[in-house]
Amino acid sequence: MVEFSDAMSTNINTNSDINTSSNTDTTNDQICPICQQLNQCVISRGQGSINDCWCMRLEEKIPDELLNMVPADLRGKACVCENCLQRYWAGELNH
Repeated sequence: MVEFSDAMSTNINTNSDINTSSNTDTTNDQICPICQQLNQCVISRGQGSINDCWCMRLEEKIPDELLNMVPADLRGKACVCENCLQRYWAGELNH
């Protein structure tokens, strides 16, 4: 399971913010906590390092307003997906 520290809300693009240690709760870290679709996180899928993930290719950080849409019990446990980020930037998600 991937866990993100509170620092993720200020800037996702820092390797020090990622904790890839195992966790025993049952949260599916491969599911976007906003749309419940696959989030395509390479870490949670075990397919690479954080540098290989789509979120590391962003020119801008993930907005705090979008991260605040994640239910409190899922914050730091599952990544939002790129589709939700694009929908947020397009004004399709309430903010």
